[in-house]
Amino acid sequence: MLCRLLKGNDMEKIKTLSIDIESRSSADLGKCGVYKYAESPDFDILLFAVSVDEGPVKVYDLACGDTIPEEVVRALADASVIKWAHNSSFERVCLSVWLGRNYPQHFRSCGGSGDSGRRYLDPAPWRCSMVLAAYNGLPFSLSQVGAVLGLEEQKMKEGKDLIRYFCTPSRTAGRTWNLPEHAPEKWELFKKYNRRDVEVEMQILDRLKNYPVPDFVWEEYHLSEEINDRGIMIDRQLVEQAVRLDELTKADITERMKCLTGLENPNSVSQLKGWLEGQGIQTDSLGKKDVQELIKSAPPETAEVLSLRLQLAKSSVKKYQAMLSAVCDDGRCHGLFKFYGANRTGRFSSSIIQLQNLYRNSMPDLEQARELVKAGDHEMLSLLYGNVPEVLAQLVRTAMIPAPGYKFIVADFSAIEARVLSHLAGETWRSKVFWAGGDIYCMSASQMFGVPVEKHGVNGHLRQKGKIAELACGYGGSVGALKSMGALEMGLTEDELQPLVDSWRSANPHIVQYWYDIDSAMKKAVKAHIPSKVGCIEVFCKSGMLFIRLPSGRMLAYAKPQIGMNRFGGESITYMGLDSTKKWNRIETFGGKLVENCLAEGTSVLTDCGLVPIESISENMKVWDGKEWVSHNGLIYQGRRLVLNVGGIRMTPEHKILTKGGWIESGKAKGLDWADVPLPDGYKTSGEQLLRKDSVAMPLRVREGENYSFKRSQIKEIYYKILRMHDWKTDRGSKHDPRNEPSSGMGRLALDEAKMHRSKSPCLPQLRRQGYKSLRSLAGKFLEFLAGHGADLAKGARFRQNRQQCGILAGKLPLDDPEAELAKQEERPVDRDTILEAPLIRGSGTDGDRENNSPVPIGSRMASGINVQSTRFPTRVYDIRDCGPRHRFTVWNGQRFCIVRNCTQAISRDILCYAMNTLRNYRIVAHVHDEVIIECPLGTSVEEICEKMGRTPPWIPGLSLKADGYECSFYMKS
Repeated sequence: MLCRLLKGNDMEKIKTLSIDIESRSSADLGKCGVYKYAESPDFDILLFAVSVDEGPVKVYDLACGDTIPEEVVRALADASVIKWAHNSSFERVCLSVWLGRNYPQHFRSCGGSGDSGRRYLDPAPWRCSMVLAAYNGLPFSLSQVGAVLGLEEQKMKEGKDLIRYFCTPSRTAGRTWNLPEHAPEKWELFKKYNRRDVEVEMQILDRLKNYPVPDFVWEEYHLSEEINDRGIMIDRQLVEQAVRLDELTKADITERMKCLTGLENPNSVSQLKGWLEGQGIQTDSLGKKDVQELIKSAPPETAEVLSLRLQLAKSSVKKYQAMLSAVCDDGRCHGLFKFYGANRTGRFSSSIIQLQNLYRNSMPDLEQARELVKAGDHEMLSLLYGNVPEVLAQLVRTAMIPAPGYKFIVADFSAIEARVLSHLAGETWRSKVFWAGGDIYCMSASQMFGVPVEKHGVNGHLRQKGKIAELACGYGGSVGALKSMGALEMGLTEDELQPLVDSWRSANPHIVQYWYDIDSAMKKAVKAHIPSKVGCIEVFCKSGMLFIRLPSGRMLAYAKPQIGMNRFGGESITYMGLDSTKKWNRIETFGGKLVENCLAEGTSVLTDCGLVPIESISENMKVWDGKEWVSHNGLIYQGRRLVLNVGGIRMTPEHKILTKGGWIESGKAKGLDWADVPLPDGYKTSGEQLLRKDSVAMPLRVREGENYSFKRSQIKEIYYKILRMHDWKTDRGSKHDPRNEPSSGMGRLALDEAKMHRSKSPCLPQLRRQGYKSLRSLAGKFLEFLAGHGADLAKGARFRQNRQQCGILAGKLPLDDPEAELAKQEERPVDRDTILEAPLIRGSGTDGDRENNSPVPIGSRMASGINVQSTRFPTRVYDIRDCGPRHRFTVWNGQRFCIVRNCTQAISRDILCYAMNTLRNYRIVAHVHDEVIIECPLGTSVEEICEKMGRTPPWIPGLSLKADGYECSFYMKS
């Protein structure tokens, strides 16, 4: 019985429903969204599966004449009955339309939401198991959640084929739809599929009953659904004309390119590349940035072709096409926002039009351009603006307009993430700037360029550069992050980037320390299950989940956390989550891209430009990842820290190195043996070959001011030349300059020489080879050559093989047949987890000046006996970001930056939700990041909206918030 009879005619009231529907419509759900899908005249519900108060699931075959019981229909419209579904927005909107058509008497009394002339079921009693899963760090799809939780009943895999057969227009000639009688067996399977979905939803609720979504988060969900129901009005005339003008413009551009190039299809990448090669221009890509670079040096006619290519590739018209696909009969686009779209932070995501990546308009005469587009005046647009696709891109935002008699007020928070991060870390000087009404982006820009910067005032155009620096550096970003945010395109030079990062971190020590504190708290929780509190952030583990409790009371969840070893061989926190391919995998808390433990300044890095101190690494240099030369995203400076001297390399104690016994923290590596290291067979710098397959390089110091007969390298402060070593038959008793010796029989031993620094090392790198058992006399020649600078070298150096500080094992050099040895090495598989992922070759004793480290060739390995000594002073330390597809570099990958970013963005999201709830009585039609778009009566003031939006939530006292705003007759970016 659906409803249990009590006394007389009274029935026990239904409390909960668990629902799943199967429906059909000729509208493409993926392109138009559920609101337009359900609005289609041929929309209908085929199957309705429901569980009443957690009872057995009942399937009503509406397509075959079943009817839903009256008490269930009343429960659907009853605001006091809780309705559960997976992605419940779909069920709620579809049932709203279906009830309105079939049970208007119930729909009229349901208290539907929305105030644009359209009514939908009130979202307040609806709950979504997809939101429940996302809140707990689980996947979105029903099938993935079921698989991750290991449910007894799983979503049926046949569902996609069945939906395609019964729910979309038939491909069979003479049929509009495939009906149950056309495939009875499939239909019975479809009914089973419908029932199974509800059963899986109910299992999810049962499994996660101890991890509920807080009531205030459900209220945020309902607010989001209200905004989706309300929608935003579209200027249909502007949109339709924009699509038409784009077609005309692209046809003109194509004809012009045909005339210039003679190509049949100039829009073809392969054909255009071939034409460019004929013009003497080689390029691997015709992406936007690549084409812009080519234009700078191309001759006029070629530059015109490339410029036309950019216009032809403009994709802004897709936004207009999406608007036409989704706009409903009321002239509004609905359902543009997905609640908890980013389940690691809980932030909203956008669908259909994708409001969160709209083109930023900068035209001063938007109104005039809009009118020309609405009039369809292609000739005038071309005459006035030239680049019509660019004009259309600038006008995408303006296609969203307020309803007649209303205006838009657009309000956004001023530097909300910078304010939140400063408050969390206790960076009081920044908080004072905010309380005083200062602009942190302007302040950063002033420091960068040494000029006063005011928003919308003097040097106001520099504010965006300051904003980029704040956003890049606030979460540990460095040169690469600045570049990815467009720093170079905005006028900054390569030389300005690293000093900017350094100065930002020096000025914000509490924020830097906060990264470390959060990291420590996370590891303590995972390792020892000890809860910690860092400021107003709580971190704890419970039932196999890692939780971060935010000040609002909302929690971020990380499923099945572990302390593991990342691709850099370092200790990292990993958890189960959706990776970049949307698959459920174990991932690192920063995806393996950001390195955090450090190498000291002066540490040599093997690059395609030679051996370069880590602090001098530039992004145009490639580094060796153990298999190939790879690109990276520049340095990340980690301040001054105490380091250890490990085999002559200064690094932080937690830094992992690969030994024969596996990955070991540097502080625990004393006495262990280095592991085998594959190296490149050769590399060049400035056209001079420095390392060959049959040669080995090692360091040698020489005094500054020597006259070299060899050309100096372009690498700053590092110079190279060849030193002829003694042949083993040479009379070692006589005195003569080793630089005058003929080439030895040992494969032309090339030695790198660098600027003279006073030696801090008590050891001298020794070379041992088969048939040459003593280097004592050769060491004397080195001392003579160093002209006294090696005076602090220990007497009686330990030359015995088992005491070498740095050596090459006998018989391991590819002296006889280097090509064969190389082939053997290349056949060996590269194992990311077992090879030393480093561009450096370790092991030169306790030499503290590592600018002269050199590599050994492929097939060689370092000798045993890693020496570890502590230092007594802090040193500037660096890492390198994003080293190639394997992210190979010997520094290890930490997680604190990503975790801090999640916390900061999550709190910023909570503040936005608090502000939207404060403004709930206004007509919020959209929100983008930290911005709210309100459809207001004409008399509403901007100051009124901004004052309410800028109120500090009670759960984060002391935080300074500020909202700015403006009014407009169409959506725009002020």
